[in-house]
Amino acid sequence: MTEYDLCDAIWTDRPSISKEPAFALDIRYAGKSTAEKLAELRRVMAKEGATLQILTSLDDICWMLNIRGADVAYSPLVLSYLVIGMERVDFYVDEDKLDDFLRVSLEKDGVVFHPYNQIYHDTARINEDETVMLDPDKVNVSLYRAIPE
Repeated sequence: MTEYDLCDAIWTDRPSISKEPAFALDIRYAGKSTAEKLAELRRVMAKEGATLQILTSLDDICWMLNIRGADVAYSPLVLSYLVIGMERVDFYVDEDKLDDFLRVSLEKDGVVFHPYNQIYHDTARINEDETVMLDPDKVNVSLYRAIPE
């Protein structure tokens, strides 16, 4: 992580992070199941020689998991991070936003839940034999720097 949060230094009345609940998007609107989307991504990862895909853009995460929320004004997004491996998916989110239905649904697709900010700790512990795919234009500098060489 970076040493300083410059926003905290100047934004004295900064609102707290949203606690709005997330919800599942019906497949008739999503077009494909989460399992189908994960399978497609994993085929691309295998073709590219990647073992992990880190998603940080909220629209990509919500699309991949077929979820929506109200964490961003005027956008149906959920504050989160997603790390997709060949066997499992690590979802970094405030778990209080997930009801039992959504939690069970995501668990069926191999999703494991983690606290939102734990991404930085876990990313720093990626094994050197892993090959990471990510969009450098969409990942924040703290997360990018946490990834081992």
